[in-house]
Amino acid sequence: MQLTKYRHKLYALIEGDALTREIYEALLQSSVFFGGGISMEGLMRVTGKSRNTVKSRLDNMPARHVLESSGGSKKIYRLNLSIA
Repeated sequence: MQLTKYRHKLYALIEGDALTREIYEALLQSSVFFGGGISMEGLMRVTGKSRNTVKSRLDNMPARHVLESSGGSKKIYRLNLSIA
């Protein structure tokens, strides 16, 4: 139920192509179900896209939408659930 609630609110806020929406969806799911977020490698695996392509989409998202933290030697990305 939480996922559905956040999804409806989030999709009303975001713009972008199918890949951007796919990244938002991965960020949303990792934030709701795992709390810890998802790595760049995870985003690449989910989308089937290169690091540069995924990074480009992340860079174009509003800064308040995506939270970054360090997970050991890699960055971890989470959706800021307060926007949804």
